[in-house]
Amino acid sequence: MPLAGVVMTPVTLAFGPLVTVNVLFFLGPVATGLTARWWLCRHVLHEAARLVGGAVIGFGPFVAGQLGGHLNFTMLVLVPVLLRLGEDVL
Repeated sequence: MPLAGVVMTPVTLAFGPLVTVNVLFFLGPVATGLTARWWLCRHVLHEAARLVGGAVIGFGPFVAGQLGGHLNFTMLVLVPVLLRLGEDVL
């Protein structure tokens, strides 16, 4: 995960690698849910439905099950973006 490593370099230098991994485990599902809400659910008219859709993708069983130690499976930020771009192509 080179991009996450480059983005989190200041945190690593200031607090160490353990804090960096914990921050990424915390922010991974949040970022995934937000990108799903903004990219996949933006055509849904009701705000509550958009929030539920982002929460289901960001904190669903797959991502929640990977929080035990698989950081690369919790940082699925680009998956909603790629799904949306694929929808636009079709």
